[in-house]
Parts: sequence; C-alpha cells; structure tokens
Amino acid sequence: TLRDAYEFRGKFGYIAPDGRIVIPVQFDDARDFAQDGLAPVGIQGKYYVKWGFIDKSGRQVVPCNFYSAEEFLGDRAVVSKVVAGGKLAYGYIDRSGKEVIPCQFDMASGFRFANTWVGMEQDGEYTYTLIGPNGETVLPFRVGDLQDGGKYGHAAASISDAAGRKRFGIVANNGKVILPFEYDHIAIFSEWDAANNRWQESAMGTKDGQNFSFDISRRGE
Repeated sequence: TLRDAYEFRGKFGYIAPDGRIVIPVQFDDARDFAQDGLAPVGIQGKYYVKWGFIDKSGRQVVPCNFYSAEEFLGDRAVVSKVVAGGKLAYGYIDRSGKEVIPCQFDMASGFRFANTWVGMEQDGEYTYTLIGPNGETVLPFRVGDLQDGGKYGHAAASISDAAGRKRFGIVANNGKVILPFEYDHIAIFSEWDAANNRWQESAMGTKDGQNFSFDISRRGE
C-alpha cells in the first residue's frame, strides 16, 4: 500500500464511503474501526506515538496513554506501556480506559474466550499463565511451549517432569487439563467440517515412539 511504501509524515482521519471527511485529519496514526464502533488512534508524544481509542463520532473514549493498543475483545483490550528500565510491559484496559490488569507481562493475548494467556520471559524462555478478565489465575501452574490457536480455546503446552524432561499436554480455556502432560510432543490441528457445519479439532501426540490422535473438539466443556 501507499502507507507501506514510504514513511508517511502526514496526519490521519476518517472518511465516509462517499468521500466526506467525518473525523478530521488530526492523528499521527490510526487503525480501522472494529465492529464495536471503536478504533485505535495514535498521537505523537515526546518519544513515540501514544495510543488510545475513539468512537465513530471522533470522541476520545480512551486517552492516548499507551505505547500500543489492540482492539477490544469482549470488554478488554491489550495495551502496553514503557515501565521502569525502559522495558515494554503488557496489560489490559476496560472500555473506560481503566487499567484493570496492570501492565506487567512480557506477552499478552486478547480475550478471544473467557480466559486468556499471559507470558513472562527469562533468559530467552517464556512461561505462560492462564488468567481471567480481572487478572485472576485460572491454571494453578505455569507452562511453556504454548500453542493457543485452538478454535475452542484449547492450548497445547509443556511442563517439566522431575527429571527435567518436557512433557506435553492440552489445557482447556477453563483451566481443565484435557490431555495429561505425559507426551513427548503434542500439536493441535483445526479444519472446517462442512458436513456438520463446525470446526473439527484434533490433537496429534507422540509418546515413546508411538503416535496418537485425539478428537478434542468438545472436550473441556
């Protein structure tokens, strides 16, 4: 696109389908409106663009106070701030802009389901915690090697056993372990089942040289 072709130095606003300017050209960066009627916009601060949200009238509903801001999923949006030591930390705001889960994580995913994953990094390795919309811990232990792209909210992950070996299993979005952490490796695969008009989700695992396949579409409910 033209915006990707070179460094854009102008301002951003919004137009209607007929070309009328409906929100004046005034922002240093801007993204599309989501289905909830809010759009992330950025205003240049002293060192970097700071992000907030506007509604379709152009009213600032969340002040531009954040280093980054993703669209709202449910009533939470992932944001980031520069914290002590110049480190970037992620957390969550509600639709009033209140930081309901403080910016403290090295990684944070949106609330596509009732709960979501956050991560902390140490020596190049990430470990992850499953939390609820107010920051409450849903899974009582941390995991590694997270694969959380399941269509039903399931996630493949690993923990270490007493010998320090990685053991893989699958956790549902409610924190229930639906495949125990006893496999050498596990991956989740999703494909559209046109005959039944739903996603078919499977897990493929290996253990002691044997391959296993599981239908996990409805597990954990």
